Amino acid sequence: MAATKQKRVLTFVLNFIQYELFALPFEVPFMYVCVCHAVTDRQIRQAAADGARTLKDLRRELGVTRDCGRCASCAHECLKEAQDKGGKPGKVVLMAA
Repeated sequence: MAATKQKRVLTFVLNFIQYELFALPFEVPFMYVCVCHAVTDRQIRQAAADGARTLKDLRRELGVTRDCGRCASCAHECLKEAQDKGGKPGKVVLMAA
């Protein structure tokens, strides 16, 4: 159990270092969707691009909704948006009018 908590803290710290301290100015900021497992919206979009189609897929791959479940609606919304857009995670897709 302690190893799982250490992994969550390490994931949180690595996400912070990667996206906050070294973020390039053109990158879209990320949002934590599941605080219990330090899962971001970028990770959910990547999982959708890799084939995740349901909340159950996200639970299996990323651990969302496994503990408290408060992230379920936001995780589902992020998954739905990723499936609708089909874009790359963390990238802004600009389309000509």
